[in-house]
Amino acid sequence: MIDDRTATRSTASPLSWPVWSAAAVVFGLAFATRSFFLFAPGFPIDQSQFLVWSDQARSGGLDGVYETRRPDGRRYCNYPPAYLYVLWWMAGVYERLAPEDGGALGDAAADLLYGVDSPSARLAGWLYKLPAVTADALLAAALVVWLSRRLGAAGARPLAIAEGTPRAAVVVGVGYALMPAAIHNSAVWGQVDAIPTLLMAASLERLRQRRIPAMTALATLAVLTKAQAAILAPIWVVAAFRWAGRQGRRWLALIGIVVVLTAALVAPFLSEAGGVWDAYASAAGYYPYTHLNGFSIWFFSRPLNAPQLAGNLDQHYQRDDRPGLFGLTPRTAGLAAVWVVWATVVVRWWRRDEEAVLRWAARLLPLVFFFLATQMHERYLFPAIALWAWAYEPTRRWWVLWLLLGAAAAANALWVWPGPGSGAVVAGLRGWLHRPWFGLSSGLYWATAVAALFFLSLPAPPSAEAREAAEG
Repeated sequence: MIDDRTATRSTASPLSWPVWSAAAVVFGLAFATRSFFLFAPGFPIDQSQFLVWSDQARSGGLDGVYETRRPDGRRYCNYPPAYLYVLWWMAGVYERLAPEDGGALGDAAADLLYGVDSPSARLAGWLYKLPAVTADALLAAALVVWLSRRLGAAGARPLAIAEGTPRAAVVVGVGYALMPAAIHNSAVWGQVDAIPTLLMAASLERLRQRRIPAMTALATLAVLTKAQAAILAPIWVVAAFRWAGRQGRRWLALIGIVVVLTAALVAPFLSEAGGVWDAYASAAGYYPYTHLNGFSIWFFSRPLNAPQLAGNLDQHYQRDDRPGLFGLTPRTAGLAAVWVVWATVVVRWWRRDEEAVLRWAARLLPLVFFFLATQMHERYLFPAIALWAWAYEPTRRWWVLWLLLGAAAAANALWVWPGPGSGAVVAGLRGWLHRPWFGLSSGLYWATAVAALFFLSLPAPPSAEAREAAEG
């Protein structure tokens, strides 16, 4: 069992100033490292669509973002509502910072999409990267605080670089701050995965501290920001059942948190409630392929030497909604495999209320989703890096696997899009990753690395009794 007394003591006791100082330094390091890439154009399709949604939210109201549809009838915006609030706010910031003779936000979106170097495009380019970059730096700093609290409570003072500041906590925070895959996602690509990932990691920390209502609030916000955050649902659900049990008041408290937060964030979208629904229910049909350049198990069935980002995707990617072996579609087979592992995690986490099992589940679940489910984009491996960092183990094995995970995530992202322009560095990365290695797609080697990580992560840690017996 997780010792509630230890959890309470480590939570209630104030951390020493060296911990906060180290966290501040790590935040500064993470932000400074990402600032080198802030002013370079991000991935044009994603950045331009964020600007379009932002402009629509500001000019036509939040609910108007879901009104626009593509020629095939799909809604142009397929994100849940929470991040649309950030885009609405960013549009107001852009309006205040844009010069009087500068272009409107819609013009900036067009310039970013077509590679036009204009003042409005440059302003919007770095401005709209800031929320995710800030969340990424906050996560690096939070890792120092969270791990200092956990390792300090476990009696790790001999490893401290200053009183109450375990060396491992700082090293993990710095490691995440400098992780190429994390830098690329927010500062180079301009994506926003760092925001829901920060909320997911924070929810796990609140669970570790036995603050289940706070965990529930953070989990709700994470799922309302990006649907992929639901990969932690097995952990959250078991924690809620274990905490509430048969106590009606506790269940009402948790349900109330979910309902109030959801209602508050969804209320402005009621006139386009179908858009909110589609952001979740129709997500599986948005890109119906076995993989979208993610180095998952499905990459083995349709390996590519280079990503195909335009044109008729059916010519390059295998659909996941057509029957295959035993009449099952790849989508059904992948989801069934995910559910099997989810059920295993639920059973083990329910039977063994131990922090080691919680950390094991936090490492396994993001890999399960990425490796087994279909339709994986390269970016869907990113949350695993942060969740593994939160679930730090003081072993050489953990370090080797975490660094391998970071390398695979970086290689996958760079394989798809190494960065803007055609300079020597970008061209070199593209040529190295798109050139077959010994006659095979380089992606197959990295998919093999992800497969190894997945299978090495499957075994649950031994029970506390078994560890004590082994030590004895």
